[in-house]
Amino acid sequence: MTRLRTLALTAAAALSLTLTGCGLPERIVHLQDAPTVEHTGAPLRADAAERIAARVLGEVAAAESADERRAAIYGPAMRVINAREEADVVSGTTSDVVVPTAPTVIALSEGEEWPRAILAATLDQETQVQSVHVLVSTGPASPFRLYATAPMFAGTSVPSLGALADGADFERATDEEPIDQSAILEEYAKAVAFPAPEEESADVSVEDPFADSLRANAKAQSDALDDLANLKQTNRAIPDSVTSFRTAGGGSLIFGQMVREDVITLTDKAKELTIDNEVLQELSGKEKVTKRFTTESLKNLLFIQPADGPATLIGAEEIVLRASGE
Repeated sequence: MTRLRTLALTAAAALSLTLTGCGLPERIVHLQDAPTVEHTGAPLRADAAERIAARVLGEVAAAESADERRAAIYGPAMRVINAREEADVVSGTTSDVVVPTAPTVIALSEGEEWPRAILAATLDQETQVQSVHVLVSTGPASPFRLYATAPMFAGTSVPSLGALADGADFERATDEEPIDQSAILEEYAKAVAFPAPEEESADVSVEDPFADSLRANAKAQSDALDDLANLKQTNRAIPDSVTSFRTAGGGSLIFGQMVREDVITLTDKAKELTIDNEVLQELSGKEKVTKRFTTESLKNLLFIQPADGPATLIGAEEIVLRASGE
């Protein structure tokens, strides 16, 4: 006989998860001397880059309308900022406008060609969250806008990218043309699948706070479901989200995004699944399902890839995007 047992979906599966850094802005960058190589140098002076970064990030913080956001933000950064805003709307909360500390410019792209990029870091004084940002200009008539952004884990730092005047190699992927660092995102996506990794790679580590949290939450959810339902988590990398700066030591600082899909499928031992979380109810339009329940979440990620050894995640946030059920 089918057990009439109601399953409650935990709030942990629905809430935006952010694991971020704290500390002083100086801790973001290692200030040791870096080896220099022959190249054409950065296209901007440091003081000009600092003024641009302050202007752009100030516009991002103050943007309220869609037009204001488009004027200051595009690309992967627009994806994550729109997701944050939608999460606020669905949950009925309003995020405070945060004006960060004056940005610290970490690196400038190398050479005179376009696109040109500025890598900057900020500290949220209220939350003590450190974030790094990529500002990009695509041409002489195109102003710099925020292209990528990511928070950092506590206790992590970005290695030296060399002298600002030297510039650093900058790359970004498109849907049609991946870059070498795109493979890191693909491999991480496969490695953090549940109940078992789709594939494991020696090129990327999954020993980080974010992966630990994902595994712990998934196991807790699966244990709670017992034999009444099965949980499966898969991830797909977003090709055009991958952006990279070359570090002074020959490694890479990599920004990237992926979408995680959670599917809970009821077995014949359960009659229904009750959706207790109000955010998931709002997104799915369901309070109960009898077959399956699916959620999708955006992962916004930041990796350090050393010249030798596996890439390691140093920053991440997760925002629920959508939910459906039947």
